[in-house]
Amino acid sequence: MTVVQQLVRGKKRWCVDGKVNGKRKRMFFGTKAQAETWKKAEEKDTLSAAWWLDLSNGDRVDVMAAFNRAKEDGFSLLSAVETHAVQGRGKTHLKKMTLKEAVGYAGIDKRWKNDANERQPCGFLGDKLLANIGQGSINTLRCGLENFMRFAGPELQCRAVSPELVKSWLISGGDKESHWESNTQKYYSGHVRNLFNWCIRQDVVTENPVLKLEKINLDPFDPYVLTVDECRKILNLCREKHCEVLPLLALNLFCGIRPSETRRLNSSKGRDCNFDWKEN
Repeated sequence: MTVVQQLVRGKKRWCVDGKVNGKRKRMFFGTKAQAETWKKAEEKDTLSAAWWLDLSNGDRVDVMAAFNRAKEDGFSLLSAVETHAVQGRGKTHLKKMTLKEAVGYAGIDKRWKNDANERQPCGFLGDKLLANIGQGSINTLRCGLENFMRFAGPELQCRAVSPELVKSWLISGGDKESHWESNTQKYYSGHVRNLFNWCIRQDVVTENPVLKLEKINLDPFDPYVLTVDECRKILNLCREKHCEVLPLLALNLFCGIRPSETRRLNSSKGRDCNFDWKEN
């Protein structure tokens, strides 16, 4: 639309000339300021009309029904949407939660003596503490999850975590770019998988990004078999320097008991001893 000065019936008038919704429209004003003001208002209205015309019939019906309902109840349509956006989280749509908030905190860690340890338990780790998970297991979870949090960014929204991001973290070896073996990658990916299973239960995400990754398969363990000379050497070493290990080693070598089983036995004398030294 253009604003031009024209002579109308012997008087100078300001004319706004242009097309509105495909039809030509001309308006006359006594001053240029009035013409410019009307032009701006009309152009703004034209943009609104174009937006309305781009809507489908179903969307128009919904907007009109919502507008009329809000007007009847005494509030604006915008205020209704803003209220729903806050109060509807976790009911009709997902909550907002950063990785830092999701990982949370498991309470005071006795290994560290600083003010940061005074925070209250919260998030995933806080719930694990409530579930009476052992402190050692919680520390292990915290180590892996905080590594991922530092790699991805503490303020990153949980819904923005993609399978590609998790894969990049595993391949890079964490935030310190260490070289992780397959068993370490599988171990740490399990921590992140558990975190996002918790996020699903908290209505933060709908899918677990770790489950979209290929399963990490580990090579079967191939035990090393000692030769006779190696057995003799290690038995002599234990007899001379580590006598308490000798009974466990003898069971492992000659009785077919696994190393993991012998590690659970106690050969020291006392109430918890698993050996009867009197009867040998």
